[in-house]
Amino acid sequence: METKKKPEVDLNRKKGLFFNIGLVVTLALMIMAFEWPRGTGGDQFDIAKISDDFEDLLEIPPTEIPPPPPPKIQQPEIIEIPDDEEIEEELDLDLDVDITEETVITDIVMDAPAEEETDQIFMIVEEQASFPGGWDKWYEFLGENIKYPAQARRMG
Repeated sequence: METKKKPEVDLNRKKGLFFNIGLVVTLALMIMAFEWPRGTGGDQFDIAKISDDFEDLLEIPPTEIPPPPPPKIQQPEIIEIPDDEEIEEELDLDLDVDITEETVITDIVMDAPAEEETDQIFMIVEEQASFPGGWDKWYEFLGENIKYPAQARRMG
């Protein structure tokens, strides 16, 4: 098989030389940019040459900004709500009891609260939880209730 490249025109052979030339040119441009003499600027003046009389001309009188007025405090309104209904309970309790030495006090036995029947605790669930109506209803619900921010919609 015959080589198709000629060694005389191979640029990879001179790659180091080209890289060094590029560095030297870049360095020369940077030095020129930082060392280039700056112009006088025309209307600029030297601060060291300013006399004391010039300070009087630049003196700015102090200004006082009045504070903003305090916000008005709004008093809450008191609204009276009349009682619609008066609840009167009539209890049929006879509280006039004479206690003597012969009075026997017995314990009042109340029914014990009924124990609630608790469901069994399952270690393995046979039926997976799902949205009522299935996946189609879930996607409908999401489509109706999710509001994307405007920037997220623009970005897709």
